[in-house]
Amino acid sequence: MNRHGRSIFLAFTVSIGAFDSANAGWLLGPDSYHECILDRVAGSTDDPAATQQTISCRDDFSPMAPEEPLHPFLFGPQNLRECLEKYLAETSAPFAVSQIQEACMSLYPDSGESTPSPQ
Repeated sequence: MNRHGRSIFLAFTVSIGAFDSANAGWLLGPDSYHECILDRVAGSTDDPAATQQTISCRDDFSPMAPEEPLHPFLFGPQNLRECLEKYLAETSAPFAVSQIQEACMSLYPDSGESTPSPQ
């Protein structure tokens, strides 16, 4: 493999490992209701928009379907605390905050950490 080929292979390998399933929603789309919430509701600044996105997630995925906890990848949240910090950072709508907390707790159930209060 020539030098250019190795560079492309390395860049491709690193880019694939850089995504976790919740963060890769823009590339692959969410695989579950709670991943959809993190993908579509995070960053909401008003309740009507957060409610509409939640309804959209409910239409696309069953909120009652059992989910496998996420297995952290190279980048992205590694536990409940990091999930909450990442997805609540730009979120100010109270309904969106509650949906993100529920999604993070469902996707990272065994982190052994307490849930921080909303900012």
